Amino acid sequence: MSQFLYLIHKATRSSEEKTMSNIHASEASETITSILRENKVCLGGASMGKGFIRASRYYIDNYLANRPELDCLKEEGAQNLELETIENIPVEDSFYVVDIGVIISQYFQWRKVFPRVECFYAVKCNPDPVIVKTLAALGANFDCASRNEIRLVKNLTKEMSNDPEIIYANPCKARLHLIEAVCKGVTLVTFDNVTEVVKCAGVSKHIELILRIVTDDRGSQCRLSSKVRSEN
Repeated sequence: MSQFLYLIHKATRSSEEKTMSNIHASEASETITSILRENKVCLGGASMGKGFIRASRYYIDNYLANRPELDCLKEEGAQNLELETIENIPVEDSFYVVDIGVIISQYFQWRKVFPRVECFYAVKCNPDPVIVKTLAALGANFDCASRNEIRLVKNLTKEMSNDPEIIYANPCKARLHLIEAVCKGVTLVTFDNVTEVVKCAGVSKHIELILRIVTDDRGSQCRLSSKVRSEN
């Protein structure tokens, strides 16, 4: 399984914090600082150039100090290995470099340019816990396409002072998944056809439906509007 490596710019906190009138910047800062410490985030640098090299080295050095995949050496079959070779094996597992500083900066930019538009982060694009918790601390809401994503967000944010809003955004939702979503307080649900409306109405009268519309995205690399259905 691929690992995630996090780094953050020292200059992340800037005057852009002033644009977030509905968020207590100091509280968000303390929460994010705690998240970074818990996950041993590499501070300083950027995800390009020397910052990338430094962050990668930081991860590899920490990984080599405690290699969980070598716990199998405690098993009985380990006696059949060439241990001298195994112990010196290089790090071959893949890992991602995630620049938390860029994520925070982009969120501030969103709040600055679109002050009246609420941000719902699509968890499916990257469900990494550190990213989700960081965005939640900033005040972001979440777009979840499955009950597992809803569980993830609820579990990661249950101890936070702010309770992010969740939209259950899936073109065809299983009834049991809808029931669980409503039980967890998720009542914002997307729809693009009559069948989904009937289904949601049969589950709960408290569900608030949000209409998915087709947009002209002919110039995009991935035409997401093709997922929207319609029924007469």
